Amino acid sequence: MNMTFNSSLLRRVGVGAIVLAVSGMAWAQQKVDQTLDTSSSPTVEMEHVYGKAEIKTWDKDQVRVSGTLGELTEEFTFEKRGNTVVIDVEVKNNHYRWEDKDDSKDDLVVYVPVNSKLSYETVNANVKVSGVKGGTSVEVVNGNILLEDLARRVNVESVNGDIEVINVSGSLVIESVNGDMEVQHVSEDSLEVTSVNGEIDLQSNSREISLETVNGNSKLMLGNVSELSMASVNGNAKVNMTLAKGGEVEVDSVGGRIELSFQSDVSARFEVEAHAGGKIINNLNDTEVKKSKYGPGRWIDFTMGSGEGKVRVSTVNGRITLDK
Repeated sequence: MNMTFNSSLLRRVGVGAIVLAVSGMAWAQQKVDQTLDTSSSPTVEMEHVYGKAEIKTWDKDQVRVSGTLGELTEEFTFEKRGNTVVIDVEVKNNHYRWEDKDDSKDDLVVYVPVNSKLSYETVNANVKVSGVKGGTSVEVVNGNILLEDLARRVNVESVNGDIEVINVSGSLVIESVNGDMEVQHVSEDSLEVTSVNGEIDLQSNSREISLETVNGNSKLMLGNVSELSMASVNGNAKVNMTLAKGGEVEVDSVGGRIELSFQSDVSARFEVEAHAGGKIINNLNDTEVKKSKYGPGRWIDFTMGSGEGKVRVSTVNGRITLDK
């Protein structure tokens, strides 16, 4: 699990751009309301350090920034370079603390065309993004994320904050450290989730799912699944799915309890192993769990229906339950 945040908060722009920028403390605690004309599908790159931001769509071929800059603001940049709009708020000497009073923090609302492609990065800020259909990338350190009604490819990276995803379609990638997540993914496109130290409550229609968790519980309500790859360390997981014809499920766990529920007429070959004191509970049919003659191992192999799919599960010192 390699969580990489490529922050470029100190970036400078090249010659030839349309620039609205003032250095020094002239922007501190100032209200802003600036608009730039764009295409119907611009790339919008926003970076700020402190406060909160709401990014929403409208029916104009323009990008608008409105709201109030925090009292620590040293430089505010709003520029257009080709088809890209850059919004950058920098604070004095990167001097900020999350517990500082509200006057120290940005409070910004950004309007973008519906088909924009959005990139947003921040440290110590909460963000809400809604309605963007051209693809969205959000990277946050110390702050909560709310994403609504997004489409195309969506990437989320978070450290120390909760994530809420509502009615998002297209491929979805989420990486989180120290935060809970609630996810509603409404398309069949791929889904990848990595979580360290957080709870997961997820609904998805994705046919291809990858999930890695460490130190957190998960609840997954899935649709018609062609491929599920799951790894869990020190956490419980409840997974409900319909296994597609010829679908494959691979689950590995260390500690914790994994409950896998399938449709009653599932057609698959099941291979389940438990090591180092692990336990297997089979509620799919009457096949009994076998015990190793030497050592604490257990296993069970059986076929449901014509065995078109494959389910392989392995646990070390955990409990696996197969259910309908």
